Amino acid sequence: KWHDGDELLGSFSLEFTLTIIPTLPLLIRYEDDCASNNKCPECGGDCDNDKHCDYGLICSQRQGIEEVPGCAGAGESGKDYCSYPRTSNTLVI
Repeated sequence: KWHDGDELLGSFSLEFTLTIIPTLPLLIRYEDDCASNNKCPECGGDCDNDKHCDYGLICSQRQGIEEVPGCAGAGESGKDYCSYPRTSNTLVI
């Protein structure tokens, strides 16, 4: 039984592992293609060049259903999507 003034003898430790699984946005093909006056957000398409994407994004050019950095899904074959530029294996945000 614990009484006021009693001391805890010994020691203990607590360990845990926190796993964070990021959720990537899905590729979205808009009815109206991206344009300089209709910029697409991250993972949005179909873009033809970087000027068709929101600030800081690039137009990831594809031939088929290649992966788009930072986006999930296959999207529409041959369509290009806006994404953040990838430098080596690091996603730059």
